[in-house]
Amino acid sequence: MDWCARLRRIWAAPWLAEGLAFLGGVVYAIQSWIYAHTQSSVLDEGAYLLKGYLFATGKYFPFQDYGPWSNHMPFSFLIPGYIQVLFGPGLRTGRYFAILLGVLTLLGIWLLARRLGNRWWGVAAVWLLALNIPLIKTFSVMASQGLVACIFVWVLALTLGPRRPTWQVMLGVALSGLMMMTRLNMTPVLPFLILYIFWEYGKKVGLWSLVVGVLVLGVGHAIFWPGILRLWVAWLPLEWIPFFETWAKPEGALPNWNPDVSISDRIMSFFQGIRIQFFAIVGALLAWIYWPSKDKWRSAWRFRTGVFLSALLGILFIFHLWASLGKNYCVFCFSTYLSFFSFLGILLVILAFSSWEQFTNRFGKWVPSALILALSAGVGYSAKKIWANQQTVEQLARDILRIEVPRFSSLRIQPGTVELWSLFANKFGWAEVHIFSTTTDLLRAVIPIFLGLIIGLVLLRFGSVWWDKIAGADRKNIYSPNAGIFTLFLLLGTVVSLGLGLSPGDRDCGWDVIASYEAGGAHLAEYIPAGSKVYWWGGLSTVPLLYLPDVEIYPPQINNGYSFRLGGDPDDLARYGWWSRELAEQWIQEADVILIEARLHGGFATSFVESEAFDEVSPTPPLVPCRSNSPIHIFLREQ
Repeated sequence: MDWCARLRRIWAAPWLAEGLAFLGGVVYAIQSWIYAHTQSSVLDEGAYLLKGYLFATGKYFPFQDYGPWSNHMPFSFLIPGYIQVLFGPGLRTGRYFAILLGVLTLLGIWLLARRLGNRWWGVAAVWLLALNIPLIKTFSVMASQGLVACIFVWVLALTLGPRRPTWQVMLGVALSGLMMMTRLNMTPVLPFLILYIFWEYGKKVGLWSLVVGVLVLGVGHAIFWPGILRLWVAWLPLEWIPFFETWAKPEGALPNWNPDVSISDRIMSFFQGIRIQFFAIVGALLAWIYWPSKDKWRSAWRFRTGVFLSALLGILFIFHLWASLGKNYCVFCFSTYLSFFSFLGILLVILAFSSWEQFTNRFGKWVPSALILALSAGVGYSAKKIWANQQTVEQLARDILRIEVPRFSSLRIQPGTVELWSLFANKFGWAEVHIFSTTTDLLRAVIPIFLGLIIGLVLLRFGSVWWDKIAGADRKNIYSPNAGIFTLFLLLGTVVSLGLGLSPGDRDCGWDVIASYEAGGAHLAEYIPAGSKVYWWGGLSTVPLLYLPDVEIYPPQINNGYSFRLGGDPDDLARYGWWSRELAEQWIQEADVILIEARLHGGFATSFVESEAFDEVSPTPPLVPCRSNSPIHIFLREQ
């Protein structure tokens, strides 16, 4: 037997694909464990964990007046809350639960990829996630992205495919309703899913799915009625239905957080999301451009599933694009918003590729070519932050600006030479420092764009030749050169985007963040008596308060500056879960304990405790090991 035959025999062995998929799962789990221990906690994680624990233990109720700001659907808080009731409050419980959710998500995607494609597509899907470091980081903290993605994957695992048992379809619909009760941004999934079930399984199963979906939402809303209306009134025309004004946001209160983000930064955020989820988003574009005609699909259920996944991916992408780039609240959240549903693109690629017999491009060759160039330049631009840390760019800017050029006056060359920067200084009156810093920033943006365009142009020029060599003569009738170029771009871009993910992230802090938070929490518990009223100015994440279960806090402070408002009636603000300067002064006057993070020391709260009857005790050790300004100063009111 020659080596080719042996290789084909090994390739056909069932254990190989499953073994490689399992290895990918192990790689994912190890990385998730590492990132769970090395990422500092952020505001969202602290809010989900602390609010969830307060809700689950009955100290407050979602949407309660004068309670925490319920800015999301209740189960986004209650699920991590009840997990902490079972296994103990704290960051360790939340992070380990996040790891479990990530592994379950990976398992669900593997099952779906096998069902929609084959076992080798299952391997590819697992490794695409196991090598996507930014996505693993997102799923390794206790935020709603990992929770929702896990529920969403299993909704699809239960409902997609031929002849799924009715009980599984109903369970999938129920989970879809639960997902909607977890995050409002996933609202389109349930109605789209019910329409798909009518189309795929018929009227009887469709009607039952409608009943189950309405029942889950109805019961969920009844439990939290009428407070849950606070989340819906923003979408209602209150001038037509004034009855709902009772649950509207307090009037006259302006958000403290309202940054002015430039168009260039919004563009960078957009392409950053594309880069991080490159295979999913660009693969979906490839599937849509070369969409097989209905009669070319391997089976009718695959066609229906492809339409369903396409519609769902499109509407969710538009919704989250508008929520991030269309607003000022969290422009750079676009890439993390995509984490809720980006796996849809992977499943769509698998489904479309398995039905491709011919690449039928309905848009001509110019649309794919223009997309390749635009995406190449955009992905390059999105790497600006990575590139910006390189000192070689600063040196390059200095070298360019110090080039000797002829002197000019009145558009005529004069005797002698000057350095290039001085021409701009003389012409526009710019300072030398301004010229050098502007040139450096420009190079940091232009160089990666230029490199991306070069790659795109080279691929367009030589891609068809390379593809012919890769595909072989027997595949040319199936894969056209134009489609081959796009496929090469997808593969190359995926490798590059996964490679860029290896760069250190801002939140990677070294081992062991979980232990440092626990040590800080234990230190706080040692000095703060039970029943104390605690004013929190201890940083964005309120995780340390989880280790003080018997104290009283001021719930609006959980969301820090995001729930802080300028103006408005203080009582209305507190009732809604917001706060203001006036409320802060009132709370400081009555607090028994004031906690201030070291990097915030010297601000409003510090000036107050220094002039009042407070004693400072030993601060906590650094909560974040890599930040010397992360200890929390403890001020106790004199008895």
